[in-house]
Amino acid sequence: MKVKKILQVAQTGYREFLDIWRLHRKDHGPGALVFMSDEIADDGDEVACEYWTLGDLRRYLRTMNECDEVVYKWLIDATREGGYPVVIFSSGKPDVIESIHFASITNARVS
Repeated sequence: MKVKKILQVAQTGYREFLDIWRLHRKDHGPGALVFMSDEIADDGDEVACEYWTLGDLRRYLRTMNECDEVVYKWLIDATREGGYPVVIFSSGKPDVIESIHFASITNARVS
C-alpha cells in the first residue's frame, strides 16, 4: 500500500486512530502509531498499525543506522496541535533501503 493511501486512511479514521493512540500512550508512555506499508494490501481499506513507544522507535532507527536524536522532539511537536503521530516504514521492493515517513494527523489535515 502506498504511503499516500495509508495517510488518507489515517485521516479518514482520525477519531478511531486518535483513540487508539491515546489509550496506548496512557498505558505505555510517549509513542506513535506505526504502519508497515509492505504488510498492507493495496486493494483493501483495512489498515492495521502497532503502537511503538519512543524507546521502540529509537531502537528500530538505530538498527537502520539512522539518527534517532530527533524522534523525541518530533513526537512532542506532532502532538502539540491535538493530533497523533504516525510513522510509516516502507521499502517498496525487496532488497531496497527502507524509507521512513513521519506525519502528524489532526482532524483537519495531515502534516
